[in-house]
This record gives sequence, structure tokens and C-alpha cells, in this order.
Amino acid sequence: MLSSVAVRVGELLATMLAAGVVVLAAVVTGVWWLKRRVRRRLGTINHATAAAYAGWRWLLSQPVPDRRWLAMTRQRRTLWRAVSAAEHAMATAQPRKPQAPSRPGPPADGAAPPPAPSPKTPPTGAGTGGRVKVLP
Repeated sequence: MLSSVAVRVGELLATMLAAGVVVLAAVVTGVWWLKRRVRRRLGTINHATAAAYAGWRWLLSQPVPDRRWLAMTRQRRTLWRAVSAAEHAMATAQPRKPQAPSRPGPPADGAAPPPAPSPKTPPTGAGTGGRVKVLP
């Protein structure tokens, strides 16, 4: 009876040893595969980290905005506002009614224009109240 129990324990021990070897081989293979994947992923992450670091270095190498940049930005905004206001004024302006020219040009028939008034001639008419202004 003792020998049959010993045989059973031996069989069980041998089966467990074989299962342990298979499980150990699977674990070693899984760790090896996982290590390769992690190494590849870390390589990608390292490349991305290096690129991000280079981007920060590039950004830090750029000149910092100073008061001249701020003044230029302020002036540009002022100019944009003025241009926008002028465009708005032009868009909303009423068209002017045609008026007679204040100083007539040459006649259409080609005749000479009337002579210009002399500065010594005293102005008369509208705005003088009918009085003649005396010029020095």
C-alpha cells in the first residue's frame, strides 16, 4: 500500500515538474516578448521626447518680446482700427449731390476764360451787407 501511494506521489510530482517547465518556458517567452515591445515603445517615446525637447530648446532660443514689439503691436492695432473706421465711413456715407463748381473752368466753346478778379478790387455782393470793403 505504501508503494502505491509513493508511485502516485511520484507521478504527481513528475507531472507538476513537467507543467512547471512548460509554465516557466511560457513566462520566459512572454517576458522576452514584452521586453522587446517595451524597448520598441520606449524607443518611440525617446524619439518623441527628444523632438519635444528640441522644440523647447528652439522655442527658448527665440527672442523674447520686448517693449518695441508691444509698441509695434499697439500701433498696428491702432492703424487697423483707423482703416476699419475709414472703410465704415466710406460704406455708410451718403452720395454727394452734384454742385456747381466754385470756380468755373474754361468755356466749352474754346473761348478764353474770364479774367480773375484783382486782389485790389474790393469785394462786393453777398456777405458784405451791401457795403464795399476797403482793402489796404
